[in-house]
Amino acid sequence: LRCVYYENEPYTTYGGEWDAARSWTQLSERLGKYTVTGTVTDITVAERDPHGGSYAYVLRITDSGDNVYDLYYASSIASSLGVRSGNFTIEYTDTGVILHGKGNGHGVGYSQVGGNAMGCDGYSFDEILAFYYPGTEIDTAPAK
Repeated sequence: LRCVYYENEPYTTYGGEWDAARSWTQLSERLGKYTVTGTVTDITVAERDPHGGSYAYVLRITDSGDNVYDLYYASSIASSLGVRSGNFTIEYTDTGVILHGKGNGHGVGYSQVGGNAMGCDGYSFDEILAFYYPGTEIDTAPAK
């Protein structure tokens, strides 16, 4: 879904570009609660959004014991990594990685910024919902 209601940019760039530098030690500490037992020695995006997007879907982590962990990307992983979205690439450095990313959030469904901009442009709530959720019908709930 492309949101044309925020400066004519895809919703994935809302929030701008950002960088997050993490040492191997920091990654180990931050990912330790997800069964990573040794020092993290590698992190890759093993799988991207299955719907064709650029968002990380599965992160593959290797530790110093050559254990490999596939972690499904979720808000808890984002919080642990200290990143704003799953739309990132990885640059390797001598001491760890720099995650280069764009935007905020998960990149799926309704955009609060886009919905607000559509409202400011005069669209009604049902037109806004139809834009983000095509084919959905709005109806009255039966009385209790």
